[in-house]
Amino acid sequence: MKNSLIIIAAFCVIVASIFAGAAVYAAPAAPDGMPPTRPLVIDFPNTYSMGELYLLKAKAEEGDSEPPASTHFPARGRMKFPPGTRLQLRVGFEGAHHMAELGKLPPNALFSVYMRRTEVSDDDLKHVARLSELRHVDLEGTDISDKGVFNLEPLKKLAFLGVDKTTITGEAIKSIGKHVTLLSLVIGHNDLDDECYKHLNALKKLRMLQIDNTHISDKGVAYAAKLPALQVVKLSGNNRVTDRTMALFANTKVKFINVQKTGVGIGSLPHFLKMPKLDGLKLEGRNFTPEQKKEMQAKLPRVKLQFFGKERDFPKELFDPLH
Repeated sequence: MKNSLIIIAAFCVIVASIFAGAAVYAAPAAPDGMPPTRPLVIDFPNTYSMGELYLLKAKAEEGDSEPPASTHFPARGRMKFPPGTRLQLRVGFEGAHHMAELGKLPPNALFSVYMRRTEVSDDDLKHVARLSELRHVDLEGTDISDKGVFNLEPLKKLAFLGVDKTTITGEAIKSIGKHVTLLSLVIGHNDLDDECYKHLNALKKLRMLQIDNTHISDKGVAYAAKLPALQVVKLSGNNRVTDRTMALFANTKVKFINVQKTGVGIGSLPHFLKMPKLDGLKLEGRNFTPEQKKEMQAKLPRVKLQFFGKERDFPKELFDPLH
């Protein structure tokens, strides 16, 4: 009888320890479409902060480049959140030097990891890739290369990826093209060749593409224009983008185009008229005379036009009434 009681007591201790341990970690992610039912518990290091942890608002969408947040606090120690909480970690100085800690978190711990202008490395992104429920990764202004982008391939639910102002080349686009869940992609200010854009053809859900300052030409834009869900295109700073380029977006779903600091001028008006969904344009003011601006506004009344920079430096008398 005594031995039986000892066995039962030992069994109870084991069961209690299992349940206690389970409370430390977040429950596995619920199946797609099913809300999580257990609290999210995260253990960050106790001796330093990994950065700032932001609570994202309910209105934050997966493809947002800057998901709106309600509050933030240091990412340090143990934290417990209600089921379904979406969190963004903005990695700080200490966090950038201890990225292996992210690999220890539950796979559904974070919605977003924001690493802009930090000292993260290509190998650090292997730890980021262990957070399998990530929807948002921002690496703007870091020194990551093609290798770092390839290290993110295990992420199967990415909706936003920002790798602008990095050291990637066209090789990285081959890997980016495998993230078929992407809604928004920012790859500007990189040395990319026109042919690399053909590797984006599998991104059937992509709604926003920012490829400013990549020296892209009509050939590269032609690949982008074939993306069936594309609504926002940002092409500023590309001096090979001209009126002929705009013809590529005729009869597409594009709603907004930014062609500031390009060669696009009044010659694109016939092409803009063939874009049935267009409701916003950012244009280079120096490419238009005052009369051409008025013509654009008159013929595109439903479109919000924004002209940046001064109009062409023509002699003033050209616009004065004749006497």
